[in-house]
Amino acid sequence: MFDGAYVCPHLAGAKVPSLNVDCDCRKPKTGLVDRACDELSLDPARSFVVGDKYSDVELGLAVGGQGILVLTGYGRGELEWFGRTWSRRPSHIAETLNDVADYVLEELGRDG
Repeated sequence: MFDGAYVCPHLAGAKVPSLNVDCDCRKPKTGLVDRACDELSLDPARSFVVGDKYSDVELGLAVGGQGILVLTGYGRGELEWFGRTWSRRPSHIAETLNDVADYVLEELGRDG
């Protein structure tokens, strides 16, 4: 089931004035997750943010959930080039999205 899609159109320094905004919804800030949690009655502590960039991991950790780095896309390069400088480690590192799904299902099964 798909309950919603949340997108940040803003980018500080964008050439389009209406998009040149330093907002609270641009990762790793938590605005979009906060909105989704409010609208969909989600518990951020039981949530997973999955992505191939460290900003995805930071977002998951910032809301009290899990930040999962997937090594497809930019993920492997992010880890190899910048991983040593990260202030916090990802909750989990997965090779593929299938591996992420297996991990999430296992974690949810632990909670009952």
